[in-house]
Amino acid sequence: MRDVSGKEIAIYNDTTLNRWNFWGLDMVGHMNSDTTKYYYLKDHLGSVRVVINSTNTVVSAQDYDCWGYLLENRTYNNTAMRYDFTSKERDVESNYDYFGARYYDSRIAN
Repeated sequence: MRDVSGKEIAIYNDTTLNRWNFWGLDMVGHMNSDTTKYYYLKDHLGSVRVVINSTNTVVSAQDYDCWGYLLENRTYNNTAMRYDFTSKERDVESNYDYFGARYYDSRIAN
């Protein structure tokens, strides 16, 4: 479900609410259907670097090079992430980031 500006505010599976997104100036976190809350800590590009839960426990963390490629041995549970480099969704089939008008391959910076 999206609001008037096109922001994704909720994710449903048929008629069941799976996830509710929190918005500030951009997406700052989400709440699952079991009411567990997660918050995103981002860098200056808007890339999600750390996800914490309501008790300030780190759930996921990752570091990127300047083109958005995940650095080796600098990630923690990054499979839990839906949004990656510059807060874009990573396509699981191609492993590219979806930038709206095109797909971006961070391995070759193109």
